[in-house]
Order: sequence, then structure tokens, then C-alpha cells
Amino acid sequence: MKIPAILFCIMTIILLWNRPFSCRGAGKESGDANREVRIVLDPGHGGEDAGAADFGVEEKDLNLQIALFLKEELEQYRHVKVFLTRDGDSLLTLPDRTRAAVEHEAHVLISLHNNASGPVAPYREGCTVLTAQGNYKPDMAYEEQKLACCILSELEVLGIRNQGILLRDSENGTCYEDGSTADYYAIIRNGLNHDVPSILIEHAFLDNEEDYRSFLKGEEKIKALAQADARGIAKYFGLIHRETNQVLPELNNYKVVFVHSVDENPDHNIISEEIFYPSKSIDQRVEDYLKDLFREIKNLQE
Repeated sequence: MKIPAILFCIMTIILLWNRPFSCRGAGKESGDANREVRIVLDPGHGGEDAGAADFGVEEKDLNLQIALFLKEELEQYRHVKVFLTRDGDSLLTLPDRTRAAVEHEAHVLISLHNNASGPVAPYREGCTVLTAQGNYKPDMAYEEQKLACCILSELEVLGIRNQGILLRDSENGTCYEDGSTADYYAIIRNGLNHDVPSILIEHAFLDNEEDYRSFLKGEEKIKALAQADARGIAKYFGLIHRETNQVLPELNNYKVVFVHSVDENPDHNIISEEIFYPSKSIDQRVEDYLKDLFREIKNLQE
């Protein structure tokens, strides 16, 4: 068993060493300030699929409003190209949403939503971001989670309760091509399968009166959500503002809660916390990876 383990470690080092890695988000390489960042925004639901509904408001309309404001905000930064999966009240399939990101060669697909009470999460208020759980293509999942932290850090400034990052496993036995458990949400799963980092933002609970009145009622509050999203995205990619030339500082020592759902029973959720530092160098990533790997090998040999 020792020889295969050593060979595996060598192959891992070679693969990681040859993988592009930047000190900022995956779409921006260090020292390349003029590289275009391509972002696809996906207003969730649409057409006959209204999503959540309460207080005389349908989620699909809120999602589109946020997307339009967010596009406007992001276009205030240099070298950014923003696309929408829909700009009207149309119904798209989930594969169509990912297909749009692939066709636009997007660095990220961001699906925009608002929440409603359900059986999976133990909370009924606040914001959360859904990302890949990391079983498959862990580097991509890590970038999604860094982006999620940047966005959550800005949303909580508005006073929204930060519920952290939600990870959810497939509940019907679906696996990725390497045999690992697939992610539950199609946007995230399809993104991994097409090498497009994809996240889903749940801004607030539409069926919670306090959330609705504080963060979703009226154009100014919707625009504030979009501005917070834009600041988080700009922070992750290191974007330069056109007018102010400002670059937001990288996230540092940011504590985030992970809620890992393994089935529909919230009592079975795995709750953990992690500190996200500024982006690690490739040397640090290799070192951390090998430490974990040798620990697992040692456990198997005992």
C-alpha cells in the first residue's frame, strides 16, 4: 500500500503544480489587470415558475430586479462583461441556465434567489449562499466558497442575518464521474460538470415578514441587495472601479458557518465553522493537501 500512496502523492503534486492559481478569484490572474472577467447572472425561476410568493410578491420578479440592478452595478468596474440568462419573465430549464454560462465562457455563474421556509435548513430568516460541497473538483468548490464568503460579508453589513454557506448532498444516489456523491442542486452540479464555478444566493426569506419589510420591500432595498452582491463579487475578483479606481481589500480571517445537509431532516445537518484567509499560494495549497492526504493514509494503515 505504501508504493501506490507515494505515487499518488507525486501525481497530486504534479497536477496541483500545473493548475493555474491566482491570488484573487479564478477569473483574475495576478499581474493581469486588463483581463476581462465574464459573469453570468441567473435570475431564478421565471414564467409559470413563480418561486416563493408572499405579501403579494412573487420571487421570480424580485430575482429579476436584483439581477438588473446587479448588472448595472458590476458594469461600473473595469474589464467586466455581464450577461443575464433572462431579462424578462421567461421560463428556462436548469440545463439552459448552465448552457448560457458555457456559451459566454463565464468565469462564474451566479443564480439569484430569495428563500422560503422548508424542511432542509434549520433557519427561517436571513441570507445564505449555496456552493458545491467539495467531494468533486475541490479546487472549484473552494473558489465558490471564497466567493460566497465575500458576498455574505457584504450582505450582513445591510443587517441581514448571515446563515452561512449551505452544502447539500444528492438524496437519490446521483454521483459524479469519479464516484463521489453529487451535489443536490442542478445549478451547482451542472456547473461542476462543465467547469463553470456556480453559486446560488438566497438573499432573504420572502415568507418572513421582518425579512420582507427590511430587505425586500421596495426598489431601494432591492437595489441595496444588488450593491452588496456587487461589492462581494468585486472583492473576490479584485475589480477596479471605473470612477474611483478603488479595489476592495481581500477578505481576511473571515469566519463562516457551513450547514451540510445530507438528507431532508435538519436534525441530521452537519454544522461546522471555518476561517477563510486571503487566497492561499499554490505552495500553501499543496502543503495543506499533502498533510490531509498523509493523515488519511496513516489512518488507513493503522
